[in-house]
Amino acid sequence: MKLELDKMTDVDLASLISAAMAEWALRRPHVADTEVITRVPAKPKSIVVHEPSEAEKDFVLRLKTKIKSGTYVKASERQAAAEITARYPAWAKLQKLPTTPSAGDWKRAAAYYGFTAASEK
Repeated sequence: MKLELDKMTDVDLASLISAAMAEWALRRPHVADTEVITRVPAKPKSIVVHEPSEAEKDFVLRLKTKIKSGTYVKASERQAAAEITARYPAWAKLQKLPTTPSAGDWKRAAAYYGFTAASEK
């Protein structure tokens, strides 16, 4: 027996599908008895990060702005920033800041932010 589905009306097709699903459920009783699993979203994790004082944050973030713009950061400024970021390493990591006074680390940070010094050709 071949059904011509393209010639059936929408109502007839819907009732055929419904009857077929009911028959399928009767043939597979274990499928109807399975428990329903509902997904519950996990609670967002709270991350506590200790931050420096407002003055220290302003100082360090000003240096971050300097390296983003390609301005030279003095050794004394790098040293002061390293002392601050040593006390607040998690905060420094979130800010993607160098944590040492090494000029190489600050150059890598400048490269990370997309600034590279012009070279002579």
